[in-house]
Amino acid sequence: MSASSKLGLNELAGRIVECFPTLKVLEQRLSLNLYRLLAEGQPVPRTTLAERLEVPVETVSGILDGWPGVFSDDERRIVGYWGLAIPAAYRSPHTLKINGRTRAAWCAWDTLFLPQLIGHAAEIESAGPLASGTVRLTRPGRASRTGGGSNVCAPA
Repeated sequence: MSASSKLGLNELAGRIVECFPTLKVLEQRLSLNLYRLLAEGQPVPRTTLAERLEVPVETVSGILDGWPGVFSDDERRIVGYWGLAIPAAYRSPHTLKINGRTRAAWCAWDTLFLPQLIGHAAEIESAGPLASGTVRLTRPGRASRTGGGSNVCAPA
């Protein structure tokens, strides 16, 4: 592609999707269960994942240890995973409040898809850089801006 050519939206989306790993069925189940357990706001023991998936803990650990974006505490409990973390493990200007508990998102983008994966509506706050204001929205829901800045673009 030359510097002057433009990508269409579908081509751009396709290129973004190509960056993500292709997960086998067990990995998909592990990923979804991990997001949902981590959304409860506590570190997730690998044994809990293994029990939910009805597989040996060694299988779970083998998968998790091979993935980037998995962060564990000293007890090897998962405290952060591909865009979601418990606040004690990661401080972020991007947060999701689910069932009254705050979770940390790694970036503003993560706050838009995580509620659907977790299966709960979330109140989202995302602070902009350089005191540009805070975006608040409920996902699914509507966006609003408080503070400085002038433009907000978020899905309704």
